[in-house]
Amino acid sequence: IKGLQVPARTSSFKFKDKNEDVRSIGKDLAVNYLLEGSIQFDEDLNRIKITTQLINANNGYHLWSATYQDEFEQIFAIQEDVSKEVASQLRLRLLPLNKEALTTRSTENTEAYKLFVEAKGYVMKRNAKYLEKAIELLNKVLELDPSFAEAHAELSFTYGLMFMYGNMGPEERNERMQFHAKKAIELAPDKPEVLRAKAWIELHEGEFEHAATDLKQAVTLNPNYADAYYLLSNALAFSGDRESGLKAFKQAADLDPLGDYTLRYTTAVWGEYQDHEKALATLEKIIQRDSSADALKHKSWIIREAYGDLVQSFILMHEAGKEDPTELYNLQNHLYHSMDLDLLPAAEEYARILLMRYPENQVVTY
Repeated sequence: IKGLQVPARTSSFKFKDKNEDVRSIGKDLAVNYLLEGSIQFDEDLNRIKITTQLINANNGYHLWSATYQDEFEQIFAIQEDVSKEVASQLRLRLLPLNKEALTTRSTENTEAYKLFVEAKGYVMKRNAKYLEKAIELLNKVLELDPSFAEAHAELSFTYGLMFMYGNMGPEERNERMQFHAKKAIELAPDKPEVLRAKAWIELHEGEFEHAATDLKQAVTLNPNYADAYYLLSNALAFSGDRESGLKAFKQAADLDPLGDYTLRYTTAVWGEYQDHEKALATLEKIIQRDSSADALKHKSWIIREAYGDLVQSFILMHEAGKEDPTELYNLQNHLYHSMDLDLLPAAEEYARILLMRYPENQVVTY
């Protein structure tokens, strides 16, 4: 819920059963209330319709519902109205900082905002094809509003991901990351998103303690910032404080209960505590909820490492990679699993494709 500095967890679901018990969902997410809603956007008329309802997850009782219809340019006002009404229904007493957050806007340009939200969706996929699309959209955002600090910060972060998941060399990465991070810092040095971008560069430069300091400030400003908690877990672990790093990692997973951070944390829990049964149970729940290909990949690795079942691991990994078989990590996973089973001609072919498609990626060439 935008601007509310209270413990909150956000997630999205693809329900196989539309009548699924909200109490079950509330239990899975460990929350007392669910904010359910739908958004319809008519591009021809440039109008948006938002239907939303607040539900008590303990008994399924609907506390409040409302429908908002207006031109898309009023999206910020609608966000503020929904946030204030939910706070009122939950009897939350907003501090001055909370009230200010409800009315603070990243940009006044609604077209730039729309493209920014779309770009962030692509960034979360951690895939070269989608990251390229995200970069294209974020550059359009900055053409519309060069002073959009969060867009500069997100673009800096995305260039760093392209180095990891796409075909980008370190020199180009460093130049573009630093350019946009510097712009973001000039525009809004104290925004959580900007602090995260600054810490992202510090991590790449090996300044782990500085990165941890910036990220701690980011989560102080926004306690619901899962992205910052995840990066903080990395900074703390690289600094040698693995215990605190794992706590920050769990916080990121709690704030993203069925998303990428929960998947990563699930695998980390197995690695740290050898609790593979718990890890597999969590992954199965995610797979049943939305048929997540990423969850299949994590399940494949746990079966491989915990049980040594190379054949089942190979099958699961190929099932997960069907959607985008030439994506970098899919190809790498197929390469590793082919080598596990001594399928050397297949491994050689995967290696050849990787080098052809991602010649600038240092992990691939290694």
